[in-house]
Amino acid sequence: MRKEDLRLAAGLTTNMVANMGKEGKHISMDTLARICETLDCGIMDVPCRPGRQRKDGDC
Repeated sequence: MRKEDLRLAAGLTTNMVANMGKEGKHISMDTLARICETLDCGIMDVPCRPGRQRKDGDC
């Protein structure tokens, strides 16, 4: 699925999608919930950003 396909399916704005790729930008829980609902997955299935894992391996 392309970003544009996800954006349209989840009802996200172009700014929401753009912020996902920017360092230091936060993504709201509502946005994450929309993505998870669209992809039929849970919030814990969303991967961490590289370099953001804790020592125990969790995000």
